[in-house]
Amino acid sequence: MSGVNNVTLSYQEYKSYIKNNQNSRLVNRRYSMETADNAKSEQNILGSTLYTDAKTNDRYTLTAAYADSFSSDAPMIKITAQKPDGTKQEYTVNIDEVDASSASDLEMFALCSYADAHEKRTEGTTSKWALLKGYVQDNSMDEGAMQKRDWLSMVDNTKESYMEAKLYKQVTDGNQLTHFLDKYGMPKEVEMRDIGEGILVPVENSTYVSDLDGGYAQIQFDSSGEIRYVNHLNEEAGWSMDVSQEQLKKARGLDSTFAMYLSDKDFWSRYLNSEISIDDLRSETDYQHIRQDFFDHLPASVRQAWDQAATASGTDGLGIDENGQFLYPSEFLRQHMLAKLNGNRLAFDEADAGSVLEFARQALFTLKDARSPEYNPALQAFKNQEVLFYENLIKNLE
Repeated sequence: MSGVNNVTLSYQEYKSYIKNNQNSRLVNRRYSMETADNAKSEQNILGSTLYTDAKTNDRYTLTAAYADSFSSDAPMIKITAQKPDGTKQEYTVNIDEVDASSASDLEMFALCSYADAHEKRTEGTTSKWALLKGYVQDNSMDEGAMQKRDWLSMVDNTKESYMEAKLYKQVTDGNQLTHFLDKYGMPKEVEMRDIGEGILVPVENSTYVSDLDGGYAQIQFDSSGEIRYVNHLNEEAGWSMDVSQEQLKKARGLDSTFAMYLSDKDFWSRYLNSEISIDDLRSETDYQHIRQDFFDHLPASVRQAWDQAATASGTDGLGIDENGQFLYPSEFLRQHMLAKLNGNRLAFDEADAGSVLEFARQALFTLKDARSPEYNPALQAFKNQEVLFYENLIKNLE
């Protein structure tokens, strides 16, 4: 729904507005389908991949390049499909006409290659086409290269499967692919914000939104210099903070590895002020070692109390399974990682009954705090078990 000062333009009206107002105050935004003036001359080949047509079983090497007629007004991409015997077929794709909800493999390869060039993908990183094809492979049909498919639905279906399997890293990857498809796939309508004097700014471009927890929560990066955490299941958990443009850019560069910290305002503050090292944190994500090291240091009596609480509640509260795989952002794991970020020891590193009891009480208080984030049903079920776990652990240790 449009905001009070927003207007909704058709796709063609949006294109016309951008073209006719290039010198207006569009807060330094660039239409998402434009590219730098010298990009074509710098890099004509945008991408290449090996491809097998599922319908004919023919194998090709696909390459994407700027067509000779390419311009920001008519972003034409030439796709060349070459067979092993050297025979070639060429196709031209107008990026402006690619609709991610109904596009062929060739159209999506062109769109992904264009987006990689537009966003200046660095050498050695995975291409958007490889990421997209790999993500939807279990939810895609064996159809030919020219068959139209709904890529948005395929990503959503895959994301739902990962959500049910509690694979939250993959859910975050799906959110990023959805954002890519929403940004570059042909929009039917574009919402614009009226900022005065007849100047319209694309709403999507003024606030970049990063979904968390399958969309139940969001981090919003406002180009005016503000970061907001929004929890749609518990408004009291939300917060905002003012940041510089340099910090805003740094914030948007944080990858999904750290999704479990993104609701924590203190984490953002310390990260943006360079008080913590992301490289050090990344080196601390050996979850199997974390689990084993924790249990190795528990005295027998405390381990017995811990195991009894785990049996009664259905979870051991660590958020890590017996094989060392991350399950969910438990209070134990969150506090462990934040302690590492701050260069401190965890509250119960001494592992005696008194320190574990103190930690359990603090963890239970945090989990029951009305200002704590709430999560999607599957993840919230884990958190509810965690509450029961700490209630039992406290009773066992007292």
